[in-house]
Amino acid sequence: MKKLLSICLILAMVIGCLAGCADNPGGDAQKTTQAGDNKAGDDKSAAGNDAASGSEDGNKAPDVSEAAGNEAASGETQAPQASGEGLKIGINYFGSASYALLLLKKNSEVVVQAFGGTPMSIDDEFNVEKIITDVENMIQSGCDGIVFWGPVETLYPTVSQMCMDAQVPFVLCDKAPTNQDVIDELLENPYFAGAITPDNRSYGVGMAEYALEQGWKTCIISAPGIGDASGTPRMEGFKEVFEAGGGEILDELHSDDTASAQTKTEDSLVANPNPDFIYCTGSDFGIAALGALEKFDYDTNVLTSDFDETVLKALGDGKLPILNGDSLICGTYSAIMLQNYLDGTPLKDENGKAPWITDVKFFFIQPNQLELYDKFWIQEHCYSDEEMRQMSGKNNPDFDYNAFRDVVNNYSFAERLQAKMAEGKVTEDELKGAGVIE
Repeated sequence: MKKLLSICLILAMVIGCLAGCADNPGGDAQKTTQAGDNKAGDDKSAAGNDAASGSEDGNKAPDVSEAAGNEAASGETQAPQASGEGLKIGINYFGSASYALLLLKKNSEVVVQAFGGTPMSIDDEFNVEKIITDVENMIQSGCDGIVFWGPVETLYPTVSQMCMDAQVPFVLCDKAPTNQDVIDELLENPYFAGAITPDNRSYGVGMAEYALEQGWKTCIISAPGIGDASGTPRMEGFKEVFEAGGGEILDELHSDDTASAQTKTEDSLVANPNPDFIYCTGSDFGIAALGALEKFDYDTNVLTSDFDETVLKALGDGKLPILNGDSLICGTYSAIMLQNYLDGTPLKDENGKAPWITDVKFFFIQPNQLELYDKFWIQEHCYSDEEMRQMSGKNNPDFDYNAFRDVVNNYSFAERLQAKMAEGKVTEDELKGAGVIE
């Protein structure tokens, strides 16, 4: 009888431990989120401000490390709440060491907060394999929707199936697949809220046209590996226009990181002395090119796409003549699409499908415009909270897919600054002085 009682007692203790674990299936997500947000906090100086200060209303986001495990005890995903209040939105970002990726995350978080929700942002730590685990953690932690950033096409079908199985709406942010079978599969998923990316080819076209206008005829290209969703179309657009205009490409470099890009650029500058310029498809490669040129007494210029803290400083210091990019605005637009889905007013195109937008435009900034960019894109968000709240069919019955397309199509440096002028935040003379308007 004593042995039987001992066995029963042991079994009861085991069952109790298992029940305690089941009460917090989002525990790993809590740790991951807290680690990711701690890293992002350390990088505040790089990103300008954290997500809370990016909101014009200045509402501080709740501590997502505390929220990550709550509501998950039942293992069920909460139904979307149309008001937006209390919604928890998962946002994955590839790594906290990247200024651009932190800005992309911040741009999504600002929208979530403007609608009264709580962002749950998870750092993928530059690990592709970890992305799926992070999405699982967001789902298990009771996220009402997910803003997803995927660097490789193989991830999209997996994430799509996971979200459909869990009945969690999701949107693709800044990157999207090009394989038509994968696109068709996503568009058939009832929980897919849309995809939005920059018009990457136009970045390269714009820089080629600028170089030709300066009379520059020889260049080196520095880009990531062939097939990169951002770098390759930028490089192809640049090559097509630059060569058609009589330009000569002396070398084409492909690198996986900034360090190897700098080494390859140095070697190329030895083999191709004093080219007119180096075109870099992204800011990391621009930083590498500037570093490489320090070893040479050349008057070679650097043209780079994307806005990064280091290249922005280089622009202000006169080391770069111009920059182009969209300031990772797809983080904002993707969250707007997801919010409309959660508000019960999903955006649908003329075919009744979720938005698939791949033509978000870039803009140029010059050194004398840097102060305006810093104030209204970094210190603040380029859209006010009220502007963003009006981008929901629930709050604004006139807001639909066509209205959203108008917002995206009209986005530019000048358009946003003129909106700030209408709010009384900048004067007409200031915009004229910076060459924003005539």
